[in-house]
Amino acid sequence: MTPRKEPEERLKMGRPTKYKEEYCEEIIAHGHAGGTLLTFSIEKLVAEDTVHEWASVYPDFSESCKIVNALNKQKWIKRAEKISDGSLGSAPMVKFMLSACYGLREKTDVNQTGSLTLIGSAAEIIKQVADGSTTDTANN
Repeated sequence: MTPRKEPEERLKMGRPTKYKEEYCEEIIAHGHAGGTLLTFSIEKLVAEDTVHEWASVYPDFSESCKIVNALNKQKWIKRAEKISDGSLGSAPMVKFMLSACYGLREKTDVNQTGSLTLIGSAAEIIKQVADGSTTDTANN
């Protein structure tokens, strides 16, 4: 009879991970060269989701991924600065990359003022809306 496996051993079943500890340093070097998490996953022949999974399982790799994201964010911010100085470049593309990839957005303040006056009881208004017979009583 085959001995029963401990629960920890059963969790180890499945395909072994392709993750290697040296990926922490490799991905930072990849980021310094302008690479992203996506291009690193392509280089390692794994899905981008796999790289994100590694980051959730291995804290050191997670930190390295954060560094790569910061390096790429810095790259796009520098491009935006060059364009604002009059250099050649596409301002809409830089704006898109900073908002789509890094969550940077233009701040928009909306201030709404005014008042609302209800004529009649709330029950009458609700009945009119439900019946589809709303009329503008303020202009009658």
